Amino acid sequence: MTLPKKNRITSKEIKDIFKNGRRLENTFLSLIFIKNKRKTSRLTVVIPSKIIKSSVNRNKIRRRSKETFRKTLPLFESHYDVVVLFHKNPPASQEDFYDILKKAFKL
Repeated sequence: MTLPKKNRITSKEIKDIFKNGRRLENTFLSLIFIKNKRKTSRLTVVIPSKIIKSSVNRNKIRRRSKETFRKTLPLFESHYDVVVLFHKNPPASQEDFYDILKKAFKL
């Protein structure tokens, strides 16, 4: 299942998040986030093809990340714009991504 359009971030907004957002880094990824004034949180997942060559694997990681984010949306007290930037081949489990989200947003 894909994220609804209201939960997606445009490229112009991504630049603003990189410039002004808070960062939380892990060995596998960086979460860059900023509070927004919308009624919902939004997400973008960035996986450079230099890190993961296979588009099948990149898309699989994107889908898992977005699904985990979608499941945790009701737990957010405030609304955020979140950019997930992967540095290395990430762990295969969604639980690892969920743990990072919990730590970042104190869910």
